[in-house]
Amino acid sequence: MGVMALDNPDEQNADFWDEPCGMAFAGQRGYDIDVPAGLDGFDEAYFEFYPYLRSYVDRALAGATSVVEVGLGLGTTSRYMARKVERYLGIDVAGGPCRFVERSFSDRGLVGKFLANSILRIQPEDVGELFDAAVAIGSLHHTGDLSLAVKRLEALVKPGGKILIMVYNEFELRRMLERPGRALGHAIIRHKQPNATWPETDEKARGANDTDSSGRPAPFTNYSTKRTWKTISGRGVGYRVTRENFHAIPFRPAPGGQLPRKWMLGIPARIVGTDLYVEGAVPI
Repeated sequence: MGVMALDNPDEQNADFWDEPCGMAFAGQRGYDIDVPAGLDGFDEAYFEFYPYLRSYVDRALAGATSVVEVGLGLGTTSRYMARKVERYLGIDVAGGPCRFVERSFSDRGLVGKFLANSILRIQPEDVGELFDAAVAIGSLHHTGDLSLAVKRLEALVKPGGKILIMVYNEFELRRMLERPGRALGHAIIRHKQPNATWPETDEKARGANDTDSSGRPAPFTNYSTKRTWKTISGRGVGYRVTRENFHAIPFRPAPGGQLPRKWMLGIPARIVGTDLYVEGAVPI
């Protein structure tokens, strides 16, 4: 078990995430993301792998002319959103994703600005005019302070503006099967402390969600539950949470010894899925 050091989380994250998230996914599937056609193929495969993602983004952008995105990866959602709004700002703690996505925008004639900075440090005056929408897919739970990250993100959105966040579910099936005693203990804590979140101290467990191309796990990963999002807001946002996604689960009778992921993306994912899709609007 490796214990996370909370000293300088932004520095550790800037180092780790300088290799954009998604590189392993692209490499495993043979996409040459350094050429436009290869990156376009990756984007198509990404949305096929997460078939529900576009509908969430579309709801967040309905009626919006501006959006701020936190956590860029290889920029699949960035390019998708930039085609739908007049003003796009991408923020990432690391410079690598900003440079990669900015180049991909230039190759496609898309317009956007990029800021290499931590959401934990961002203030509204750093971005100018506030945004109609904010999107953070798979990023805020890696900051080292999920609660503060949410509040910083909310502060960038206009009254009435929409927010879409994706974070990891503490009570996903795989985590509960691996450590049922911990799951029971956390279930008890959740009822006593509705806003509880759990930083993962086990490197192997963190690596089950995110590793870089060398196999290093993300330095910080914080898990939450649907109840967490009832009280986490700093601006009175009433969040609606839906569970999505599924990791393969060992199951000998199934083909290949695992429950096929595609079987689990419907009702099972709604109950014990891997990710929490969190939607809300800033009160007017």
